[in-house]
Amino acid sequence: MKKLLFLFTFAMIITACGGPKFDQQAAFDEVMDLHDEAMPKIGEVMSLKKQLEAKAKAESDSTEAANLNQLAKDLGDAQEGMMVWMRAWAGGFEPHKKGETTVEEQKAFFASEKEKVTQVRDDINESISAAKAKLK
Repeated sequence: MKKLLFLFTFAMIITACGGPKFDQQAAFDEVMDLHDEAMPKIGEVMSLKKQLEAKAKAESDSTEAANLNQLAKDLGDAQEGMMVWMRAWAGGFEPHKKGETTVEEQKAFFASEKEKVTQVRDDINESISAAKAKLK
């Protein structure tokens, strides 16, 4: 009986002291900040894509035209990556934001989404940089 009481008391102390709490709002904000950093660049992505496609059409060197078209495709892929991520995000974040899932599920969800949107942001930034360098 003493062992059971000790274990119960120990479990209560561990639960009460439980370490740092998960700040769900901060995790949500972190994901949205990454989105908000990348989303305004979509207009630039579309503009650069059009410029590359026009330059590729006017290019007489087929290798250079292929390179320009590949950069245009990379920009399109980056844009599509954002759209795909946003559709998935809109369809899945609410239960986690509302606290309808466990803290562990929330942590896993927001960590996964942060990783995904970071990749989207990086793809957008890298494709913009490559396109600008080529159009100079």
